[in-house]
Amino acid sequence: MLYSPINFKIEYVEHSEYEVYPKYLNLDLRKVPDEPTLIESAGEELPTVPFSFWYQNSVTLMKPDNSTCAKYATPFEITYYNTYWQTYKTANLTFQIFGAYYDIRPELVDGPVVRILVMVNQIDLNFPSSYCQLWFEGQNDAVIVNVTDYRPIWNPEWYKAKHIYFPHLLTCILPVLNGNAVPKAVSLVDTKCSKASNTITIYYDPLPKDKVRNGFAVCVKNLFFPIVDHSARVVEWLELLRLLGVTKVYMYDLYSHPNLTKVLNYYEEDGFVEVTPITHANGEPQFPHYYHLAWSITKLSNILHELIAYNDCFYKHMYRYDYIALIDTDEVLMPLDPLSNWHDIVEVVRSAEEKNRHNFTNICFRNVYFPEYSNLGRYTRTIPEYFYMLQHVKRVEKHLDPRLAIKCLHDTQKVVTLHNHMSRSCFHNCSRVNIDIKNGQLHHYREPDIKKTLDTPVVDTSIWRFKKQLIKRSMRVFQKLKFF
Repeated sequence: MLYSPINFKIEYVEHSEYEVYPKYLNLDLRKVPDEPTLIESAGEELPTVPFSFWYQNSVTLMKPDNSTCAKYATPFEITYYNTYWQTYKTANLTFQIFGAYYDIRPELVDGPVVRILVMVNQIDLNFPSSYCQLWFEGQNDAVIVNVTDYRPIWNPEWYKAKHIYFPHLLTCILPVLNGNAVPKAVSLVDTKCSKASNTITIYYDPLPKDKVRNGFAVCVKNLFFPIVDHSARVVEWLELLRLLGVTKVYMYDLYSHPNLTKVLNYYEEDGFVEVTPITHANGEPQFPHYYHLAWSITKLSNILHELIAYNDCFYKHMYRYDYIALIDTDEVLMPLDPLSNWHDIVEVVRSAEEKNRHNFTNICFRNVYFPEYSNLGRYTRTIPEYFYMLQHVKRVEKHLDPRLAIKCLHDTQKVVTLHNHMSRSCFHNCSRVNIDIKNGQLHHYREPDIKKTLDTPVVDTSIWRFKKQLIKRSMRVFQKLKFF
């Protein structure tokens, strides 16, 4: 557990007839922690680095000097890059590695695999051979297998460029000889016996045998609000997700305003939110104003890095939930009356599946914009103006085409890679059902790309079904955070 500051009780001591001084200064008097505590804390700072595995198995992992194959790369021999990335180079390619995951889902034909999430400085060329050195608990030697799949998460037909990193998911098939053992760490190398420059913790969070998959999770791409305070909007948004049946929200944070950080900390303590810090693999300086400039100039790079957060989130939590949604803090998958939550939406789809003998990978919602309409003023004065969604009930007249800017609930047992708007690849064919707009829609609280659609606004108060509960719950949070 990482340390936090200690609060001191102030005592006063009279030193003379005229002067009174505090007995102690409010200093942090902790000693240097012991080695096991340092290992635990370092592992919390860098969870993708297998500190504990290395520390507990250091005797078996440290081979003698005359050993010729697959020496283990300790946490202090790794080539780190921009805090949360590790580097692997082969031929003229550079891989920036973000995470690794154990996949044992029933649809796998060849048995368990290890997936490795990377950014690579190419997308549509042939990849030279690479290998996975897989490290198991209590074993002296690595199990070495080929990387069998270099799967792009981005379609090069959409856009490709030189000197930019593209997201890929690499796959290594586990050999049968290790039975049901789950590897603890993996290294990418260009020859079987190479000394690796990277070692990644393999993430595996299986569902306990006495539990069942628990409904819905939401993954939120890289938050970047260092200047504008979106804290009240995020509270309203999170409380609405609770009302819609979401079990947990996983958020990736680049930079956040201090008030938003306070909100995220509150919901983490509450257990509803989990926040993962993230950086880009480009190596940019870690300053918010620089990122603001880069954000507008290097838009493609930002979008590509969002796919890292989405796929990392999916693979970490795919065993715990039936469906995972990828949405932003200005988006809501909104069921419409008489449906009141995401469970109701799924029941409608499952009824259709039984009728049509079809099994859908994605349940998708058509996009409709709820713009600012600042020239029209507040819609109602019965709701505080800091409730953004409850105030913005005027939208553009028409929904977008079902092929454009949709957002979906993704079946965790069928998806292999994810794009922002749809599944990129699946175990079989990716198939989706578009929810009829009389049953549900994607509320998107932003300006439309086609400005002329602003000219014919309509009033849509579907969110007001949750008004009383949403205001009550949000107010409770505002009060606890001392926002009044």
